Amino acid sequence: MTELEQFADTLKRGFDGNSWQGRSLSELLTDIGPEQAIVHPVAQAHSIWEIVLHIRVWHEVVRRRMAGQSVQPSDTESFPECAGGASEWQRAVEALRQSTYETATAICHFPVARLEDRVPGKNYAYRHLLSGIATHDDYHAGQIALLKKALV
Repeated sequence: MTELEQFADTLKRGFDGNSWQGRSLSELLTDIGPEQAIVHPVAQAHSIWEIVLHIRVWHEVVRRRMAGQSVQPSDTESFPECAGGASEWQRAVEALRQSTYETATAICHFPVARLEDRVPGKNYAYRHLLSGIATHDDYHAGQIALLKKALV
C-alpha cells in the first residue's frame, strides 16, 4: 500500500469501521436522531450535528487546498448552522459519508511528487495535510462519543 493509499484508508476506516481507536463515525451516528444531534448537552460545546457539518466542511477545505487554492474558512463557515428534521439530518450524515469517500479518492490521486510541496497559504507540506485529515475526523469522533454519553 502506498503512503497516499494509507492516508485514504485511514480516513475511510475512521468513518466506516475497523479503525483502531474505537467506534467509527458511522457507528457513532447510527442511533442518533435529529433531536439528539441538534441539542447541546455540554455547555459551550458544539452539537453532534454541528460537528458532522464541520467535518464535511474540512474535507472540502482539504480538497480545495489539494487543488492549489489558499482557503481558510471563517468560524461561521467552519461550523455551519444546522436546522431541520429527520430528512435534513440523514442528508447531513450521507453528505459526510460521500465527502469522506471523495476526499479519500482525491488523496489517492494526489501526485506523490507534490507531497513535500507547501500548502498554499500555510507553513506545512501536503504530506502533513493529507495525513492530518483522518486525525481531525478521529478527534471529532471522540467528541461525538462524549456528547452521546452526555445525552443519557
